[in-house]
Amino acid sequence: MSAGGVALARQQKRAEDLLSGRIPVTGYASLFEQLDGAGDIIRRGAFQRSLETRGSGGLAILWQHDPAAPIGIWTSLREDRVGLRVSGYLLKDVEQAREAAVLISAGVATGLSIGFKARRSFRSTGRGPRILTDIDLWEVSIVTFPQAEGARVQLAGPAPAPAIQSRSRSKVSLAGRLTGTQGRV
Repeated sequence: MSAGGVALARQQKRAEDLLSGRIPVTGYASLFEQLDGAGDIIRRGAFQRSLETRGSGGLAILWQHDPAAPIGIWTSLREDRVGLRVSGYLLKDVEQAREAAVLISAGVATGLSIGFKARRSFRSTGRGPRILTDIDLWEVSIVTFPQAEGARVQLAGPAPAPAIQSRSRSKVSLAGRLTGTQGRV
């Protein structure tokens, strides 16, 4: 297929997604070998067992780590040389998903963050960063402030123009953060 044919096929797929009630998104949920705001460094291969167990798709997209606020589904999760690459779609029929799409396209909420339990980790020095080598991945959320600065999401197709009623900004609660060997990056 020619380059023009590939581009046309992608445009048609994006149009189908938008018409079917899906807003395609893609990005990096986690980056390898980079110190994050929680003091963790995730090693390449850390998600391997979790992806083998859960599969490479079908994980819910949550809004700001809220298990009561699923807004879409990740259809592809895979490790590459950079980190955990994710692709999926937001559901147009979910009001918060439409709002998330607007916030992503405006550059306001472009972070991705993982909810996980560390299966295996160590510290290179007594007070050094925690090195994560095996992670039980629970969820990937779209967030305003990611722990890993480069963990970002973007709309994968043309930005939709959802009709959203004007309301006051919702407050982000820090209550319910995971503790112990659990964490959000």
